[in-house]
Amino acid sequence: MKWLGRWRFAGRIAVRDIRHNRLSAALSVIAMAIPVSAVVAVAVVAPNVSPVFDDGTSSESGSAAGMIAVAAYFAVLALLLVGAMVAAAMIVSVRRSERMLALLAATGAPRSMLARVMTARGLIFGAVTAGTSVVIGIAAGSTILLAGGTVITRIDVVAIVLVAIATIGVGWSASLTAAVRASGINVSTVLRDAPRPARSAPHVARAGRIVMLTGLGALLLGSALGIAGRALPAGLFANLLPYLSGMLAAPAAITILVGALLAFPAVIRWVGRVPALLPGAAGLAARTAARDAERSGARSGAAAASIMLVTFLVSSYLTFFSANDAWSVTDHDWQLQRDQVAVDLIVQERGNPSERGVADNPEAVASAVSDGVDATDVRVIDGVLGPFWGTPVDDDEGYSGRQAMIFPPEGLPQPQIATDGICAQSFEQTGVNESLCAPGPYEQFELSPTRPTIWVGDAADLELILGQTTDATTRAALAAGTVIVLNPRYMATDGSVTIHWWGAKQFVAEDEPGEFLPSGTPLSSVRLDGITVPMDHQVGYGLFLSPSAADVAGLVPLPARVLAQAPPGLSYTTVYATDLRVFSEYLFLELETGPSTGDRAWFWGAVMLATGLVLAIAIAAIGLSRSEGRQIDRTLAVLGAADGLRRRINGWYALFVVGTSCLIGTFCGVLLVLAFSVAMFSPPVIPVLALAIIGLGVPLVVALAARILPVRSQTDARRG
Repeated sequence: MKWLGRWRFAGRIAVRDIRHNRLSAALSVIAMAIPVSAVVAVAVVAPNVSPVFDDGTSSESGSAAGMIAVAAYFAVLALLLVGAMVAAAMIVSVRRSERMLALLAATGAPRSMLARVMTARGLIFGAVTAGTSVVIGIAAGSTILLAGGTVITRIDVVAIVLVAIATIGVGWSASLTAAVRASGINVSTVLRDAPRPARSAPHVARAGRIVMLTGLGALLLGSALGIAGRALPAGLFANLLPYLSGMLAAPAAITILVGALLAFPAVIRWVGRVPALLPGAAGLAARTAARDAERSGARSGAAAASIMLVTFLVSSYLTFFSANDAWSVTDHDWQLQRDQVAVDLIVQERGNPSERGVADNPEAVASAVSDGVDATDVRVIDGVLGPFWGTPVDDDEGYSGRQAMIFPPEGLPQPQIATDGICAQSFEQTGVNESLCAPGPYEQFELSPTRPTIWVGDAADLELILGQTTDATTRAALAAGTVIVLNPRYMATDGSVTIHWWGAKQFVAEDEPGEFLPSGTPLSSVRLDGITVPMDHQVGYGLFLSPSAADVAGLVPLPARVLAQAPPGLSYTTVYATDLRVFSEYLFLELETGPSTGDRAWFWGAVMLATGLVLAIAIAAIGLSRSEGRQIDRTLAVLGAADGLRRRINGWYALFVVGTSCLIGTFCGVLLVLAFSVAMFSPPVIPVLALAIIGLGVPLVVALAARILPVRSQTDARRG
């Protein structure tokens, strides 16, 4: 059992060293315990809050496992970041304990024993953190459940045990570098107090600058490829280049981040040049803090790496989140106004889908919709049947074609896209919203079997369609027989709208270019005066005119849609619960909720997560700085430096390390999303407030706290 005796001896030495460096040890344990405690708390809460379904069953295993898995994912990320800080703290402890380790080696202890001491220190850290986290996590989770009136029925013990074992493993992993450093100390140099030249690695900083420039070049190349792909005519390269650009964006941003980390001491030196020029104590404190941050690579470098990674991930997520919301708004295919519901009353016959009819008793359907969704305004709006594509069928040869379209002798009406319309003019000149002129799903026709393009009704119907009150000019124009153009692509530059009547013979045969599009001369045509109305986005309507104008134009309206304004926040559960099958099996309720944007709770939760992680890392880094900087404190105390100077040094150190890391990480995260935006020609959206909190607010708070918090007195500093 010699190995047990060796580990017992190493453990006693490690415990004595931990007691001697209580501040550093406490900071390391606290930083590791925060994420672990959160996972343990989730392991207590999750099994007791699983949803219960209507039939009494519960998805305990799936729901609880999912919640624990998500919490564990973030905890692993936090542990990796904090583990880097703990590893840096252990490397610093090797430097402080060099004389003790050298004496052990001089008395015959093998180098494996020196490594074993540091490994035991890491295992003790992990075990203490695991035990503390389990107690705190169970207490926190139980408090949350009891405060909410939930009875604790079970706790996921397996998850808690696995988390505890993983925490001990992180502590052991964090000690490996320190163990290697301890086993390689020069006993003679340490015991003789021989001077050791400061290690300098200009080649590392030079390599970092090269890596940064390489990443920036790749980012510029990716942006150029994206722009070139959009400029080229449609084809293989036009489709391929934007994808290549997007694939380059992430590696390029990460390369810049790695380069900044390698060149971090040089970056600190550059950043510290301007504050060092300040007069008096402020300049002296800035120079001292910059020199400390530059030369303590193990400590400041580990903190910088952790903070850069956190801010990079979170800032890229926040920017993607905001950009995705903007893209959703831009690309959303509006069919109705927000919080409106509709039922299309035109249905296809089951036996022959080419034949269409109108559901019986539209007013009863409207009443059912009103009762089902508690609508504030319900109307039956008339529409004019137009040509449409038939239902695909398989012919004898297996080809999926379309059923033949059946037209009445007089044909079916459809508005004509104006070849020289107002959408071809300057939008500043016409005042038309540019998004309204975007091409629809079909180049010339909107051939939907159940949704007309031409709608008929009064001013109240129009206001419900628009979701806003119309002005007197629009109401007067509608009453005078003018067409209200809801899709500007139908309107010519002279303010007219043309409606053609097409028959079956005017449609191109199957398998020909322009399949099912009209060709030749229409059966008949009518030209009407039209006006546009202000609209923020497209809706699923083409033209709107009064019943009298429709009668003059020869249009035959039918009850085509029940349209209702529902209360805000209407759920799909309520929509699905509105049963319209009593009227027709083909009727269903459609809800327009607007663009699908992300949950802002996740957005600000990410900000809080980044803030907490950066604060934890900053506390550990500053604590290690003060613990390692006792020699500087002694020197300053002997020289009679006031406590205010040392507090200034702490503040500048926090600002240099934390501030520079936050800015670099945030900048690279934003740069990643901007590269994607350029590649895809999407408008870049930057969440300025959230990024300012992470990149500027948190470092300033940390620096201010480090500046205000008291330091050791001069007497204590002289004693060391």
